[in-house]
Amino acid sequence: MKLRRRRNSEANPLESLYTLFLVAPRWAGPVVAILAFALGTAVNRLLGALFGGGVLFAWLMSMTARHARRANLDRQSGVASIRRMSWREFESLMAEAYRRQGFTVEERGGGGADGGVDILLRRNGETVVVQCKHWKAWKVGVRTVREVYGVMTAIGATRAVIAACGAFTGDAVRFATGRPIELLDGESVWRLVQSVRSGDSTPEIGNA
Repeated sequence: MKLRRRRNSEANPLESLYTLFLVAPRWAGPVVAILAFALGTAVNRLLGALFGGGVLFAWLMSMTARHARRANLDRQSGVASIRRMSWREFESLMAEAYRRQGFTVEERGGGGADGGVDILLRRNGETVVVQCKHWKAWKVGVRTVREVYGVMTAIGATRAVIAACGAFTGDAVRFATGRPIELLDGESVWRLVQSVRSGDSTPEIGNA
């Protein structure tokens, strides 16, 4: 069973806890579970068990997801292996790579239309929108880049990143030049993965 963020609706308490535990220290889950159990037990034992058990369930699901994301990144061996992933695994890969760079990561993906926000990054006052294109048969064109730039401007983000398994058209590259947009083709994504796997210093997000 997986807990998933529901789009366009308010997350329930378990989903909120799950999201919190994805980025919180590992010890946070058991501590919150003990507190929830104590608070619930102050009313009755059953309520305490429900509260504590619910928190532990969300924590265990988040730990499972964190392990899967780390394994997904660490097992990559090159551009070819990245291209073999599903689009959902590709989004997870990018989220984990930026998480290892110290960003707070909010995953909003789900195969939405062009111009949406798959991942939202925050760090040191910056907000960065990330769009992932797991396209294998054709290049990412200027229309996608324009749409992502429009979304970035509309929400007041600092920068934008478009990550692709393949390449970008010349028009897309020209539009991004001079704007706070970084285009990551398959080779660039692989270099990013290598940098966070090896522990080497990682490049700042910026215009390529």
